[in-house]
Amino acid sequence: MWKGLFLFFMSSVLLLPGTTLGLTGEEIIKKVIDRETSNTTQAKIKMMLTDKKGGKRVRDIVSYYKKYGKGSKSFIRFLSPPDVKGMGFLHWEQPGKDEQFIYLPELKRVRRVAGGQRKKSFFGSDFTHQDMERREADADNHTLLKEESIEGHDCYMVESTPKNLEDSQYSKVIQWIRKDNFIPIKADFYNKDRKLFKKLTVEGLEKNEDGTWTVKTTRMVNLLNEHQTVVELVEHTTNKPIPDSVFTERNLAKE
Repeated sequence: MWKGLFLFFMSSVLLLPGTTLGLTGEEIIKKVIDRETSNTTQAKIKMMLTDKKGGKRVRDIVSYYKKYGKGSKSFIRFLSPPDVKGMGFLHWEQPGKDEQFIYLPELKRVRRVAGGQRKKSFFGSDFTHQDMERREADADNHTLLKEESIEGHDCYMVESTPKNLEDSQYSKVIQWIRKDNFIPIKADFYNKDRKLFKKLTVEGLEKNEDGTWTVKTTRMVNLLNEHQTVVELVEHTTNKPIPDSVFTERNLAKE
């Protein structure tokens, strides 16, 4: 998940809107999308849902990720609590093609997530299925607004607006992207009424042995219903073999 901003004044040089040291908003977003990732990742994750009254629900998840050329495949399984145990999600992603499948134990079948359903909540969280997708850079207009420091990290602030409003659940997204690794560490999401309604923050990054980066904790807050979702990486390994059979509908249907 989940684009571009910035007008920047540095020393005696005034950089034009949309450019800084030769980078445009679009070029920054392309670097975000194209940044290097590990070939495989296996992880244990905690997803914590908190409502406006402070009530909490904690879910335990295992996840698997594997690169396939310019694309990737992902698989997750909910382990607990009982109301979500056995639920699964499978994601196949290639440039220009994105397929998602879910498995619900009570239905005993795999269901494809259709385009119209991508804007719905991802298993009751404050993320949507569309948030799980890799959005191509040319789907949006990207504007570099400025540069600023976030918690000691120099960032590009980039605003992204969809070229086709029907193609996105958001009217715009503003991201703060670290200059050193091109990872977004903060994002504001605006709804179709152009009101800010969700805020995402990354609370910790870890550099892997292969030089890639792993996000430790992600927090998404819905400002309208005062609900929030925290996704915390409990443990993970990278670049260990994962069988192709993990990323199949057949495996998804197993509990």
